[in-house]
This record gives sequence, structure tokens and C-alpha cells, in this order.
Amino acid sequence: MIFYNISMKSDPFIFFKSAAIYLFVIIFGTVGCSLIYMIYSLCTGLVAGQGFTMFNMDHFVNGMFLSAPVVIVLSSIFMVLYFIRH
Repeated sequence: MIFYNISMKSDPFIFFKSAAIYLFVIIFGTVGCSLIYMIYSLCTGLVAGQGFTMFNMDHFVNGMFLSAPVVIVLSSIFMVLYFIRH
């Protein structure tokens, strides 16, 4: 038998709030991890005498493909922790 918190049971829009939080975590988590990957990969290719670009679309897209599965898996853990806390 599953027990629910009374405040969650009385809220009719809990599904929509949960879906919004889940999408927020996935979108901003993927973009944040992609930016971190892009900066890391650009810093590993620094060569003296060459120019440095702050944003490279190729590295950013590659970072999205690498970080999206990790963020999707970890976002479910964050949702469980969110429901336990609230």
C-alpha cells in the first residue's frame, strides 16, 4: 500500500507541477552540462599563439549528446528526492 502526504493528495495539479519541475531540471541540466563540457573541451585544446573562442557550437552539440542521457537518468533521482522533501 502506498501512503501519500495529505498536502500532495489535496493538490489537484500535482501532476502538472511535477512535469514542469521535471522538464525544468532536464532542460537546464542538459544546457548546463553541455556548457561545462564545451568549456572543458575548449580548454584542453589550448595552443600558445592561437586565438581562443568562448563558444563553439560543435563542442556544445557534442556535449548535449553526451550529457543528455546522464541528466535524464539523474533527474528522476532528483524528482524522488524532491517528493520526499516536499
